[in-house]
Amino acid sequence: MFVFEVRRTPAAAELPGDTLRAHMLPSAITAAALALYLIPFALALLVRGSRSPRSWELALDIPAVLAVDMLGVLAITFVVPLDWAVLVSRPAWLVVGALVGRKRRLAWPRCLGVRASSLVALGAAIGAWVSLWISRKWIIWDRSWHMPLVSSMEGQRIPFQNVYEPGSALHYHFAGDVHAGMLRALSFGHMSSGLALSLSHDVVFALTGAMLALLLVDRVRPATALVVFAVAVVMLHGPVVDKNSAGWDFHAHMYEVYLSYSFKPHVPLAGILVLGLVSPVCARATFGTPRSTELAALMLPCASLLGITDETSVAIALAALGAAWLLDGRLLGDRRWQGFALLCSMAVVAVATNLLLRSSFAPGGPVQRLEMVPARIVELNRPAHPLWDGVGLRYLMFDLLPLAVPTLGVVLAAVAKRSRGLLALAVLPCVATALSAALAAKIQINGQDGVEVERFFIGVFFVVLAVALWLLPEMPRWSMASSLVVFGCLVPTFYTVWWFRESAPSVLAGAESAHPDLGRDLYPIDCRRLTAAKLGERPELTYVDGGIWYFYTSCHAVFDAGYAEAPWPTRIRPAFLKPGHLAAFERMAPPGAATVPAVCASEDRLNDGVCRELRRSSGCSPINELFVRCELPKEERLRLLAAGL
Repeated sequence: MFVFEVRRTPAAAELPGDTLRAHMLPSAITAAALALYLIPFALALLVRGSRSPRSWELALDIPAVLAVDMLGVLAITFVVPLDWAVLVSRPAWLVVGALVGRKRRLAWPRCLGVRASSLVALGAAIGAWVSLWISRKWIIWDRSWHMPLVSSMEGQRIPFQNVYEPGSALHYHFAGDVHAGMLRALSFGHMSSGLALSLSHDVVFALTGAMLALLLVDRVRPATALVVFAVAVVMLHGPVVDKNSAGWDFHAHMYEVYLSYSFKPHVPLAGILVLGLVSPVCARATFGTPRSTELAALMLPCASLLGITDETSVAIALAALGAAWLLDGRLLGDRRWQGFALLCSMAVVAVATNLLLRSSFAPGGPVQRLEMVPARIVELNRPAHPLWDGVGLRYLMFDLLPLAVPTLGVVLAAVAKRSRGLLALAVLPCVATALSAALAAKIQINGQDGVEVERFFIGVFFVVLAVALWLLPEMPRWSMASSLVVFGCLVPTFYTVWWFRESAPSVLAGAESAHPDLGRDLYPIDCRRLTAAKLGERPELTYVDGGIWYFYTSCHAVFDAGYAEAPWPTRIRPAFLKPGHLAAFERMAPPGAATVPAVCASEDRLNDGVCRELRRSSGCSPINELFVRCELPKEERLRLLAAGL
């Protein structure tokens, strides 16, 4: 369920306790970075407050503001590198706020009294707390790729390049890495990329919790139980697991516990953006607002950013919205043609953003081949199983229970209301669930079963849960519909908590503080004080000593050699993990790279063979007490290669 790279490397840099404590990242810097990050959200809140909004209207602004902020930063990144684009964006937001303030009064929303504000803060706190269960302790999934990638991307302009593939565009859904890079830039380079990635996860979970609380805080009184329930079931959603002969099997057949899978950087962003597409439609089906123009202003930015965040989720969400629009032409606009225009516009901006930013739709992306195959259950950790037998159907039942049960409750509630708008709203989870199951069963990616199949289940969960939780306050208490929604949401939550308590200790074996590749906990360090990092660094081709590789690249922008792992063509592992680091480095070096820098540990015991020879044979200048910088001319590289290094 969690993926760790456990390979032995030279002992990584270890610092005496006093030295480490003297160079720990001050909490004030993290707090300042968060405050700067939240400027657009605060301005949107004050602008909306002058119109006497309802709390759910404030909720709709959160994913839209997040999307506009990130898209604005990416637009500036065509001109200047990402770090400067982020720093330019904050004064720009303040200028926009000042101009808007001159035309209309900025005010705190009246709907956010003490009670409502407390519940919104509670929702955000629960989201952050759930994230913190894991985000500060473990290296999860392919975090070991994203750490150097974020540091490198921060010093680049669009099109971004992979840290292991300089000179060619990075065709990837990199929005999560950009989000982490924004937080690191707002710390002015003090924060390590590992901490920035974890903080990004915490922030998105907190924003999602606040959004859910705002959606529901005025829908029922008292709302505390509903808010806690809603935030918990969204953050802890996942599979209903089967019990095999050895006991409980905590791997789903086609998807993972969300708390686990969300640590792929793009996934939590995809979740809140799908909420940004579905929640306005829920409000319109119930209250008749937002109107057409406001609906477009809220949904188009989310669709655009989702195009470089999770392509599968945007496709499933738009297909479900299209089916709902067929039933009720006013669900997406005041007139049917307006809804059709909005659907087409969302599809266009999603694809256009992906192509413009050279993301995964561009030629050379990670998905090389899609094939239709006989229907089967694609298991993540075991061979695929034919769908149409007793075992396959049982597996499918377990996988669809967390989706189908709340969806059935939504359908019963919509039928009872006899409202075309609510019936159209009920179509959303029905179509999303059916489409996700069909795609997972029939589509094979890059010629291998089990590859990225869980991607078909990111968007559908948020579609189902958004509609079910929105309609829950409208359902009679203890009715069949409300019971199905509550039961269907609580059971997966129970299994996620059970997994965390019973199974996590055995699978979460890659604690960062003891990780054999990292060698030390990189979260609390102050990059500028400990590693001599500077704001505004630009990545250059650099040979980095294996013993300090992650330590250095978590704070500095570099390009270095790496390798791919089948079935993906993208290089995601550093070459130092295998023999032949220098040979791989030489192969990727451009012909004109006569002399390149090498960064080596200042302690002999940490040096790999190349750095050991460089420090003996050439003059190396100290960077600080931990690192030295050596010159590595082409002649020296060839000599070292001939010597077998």
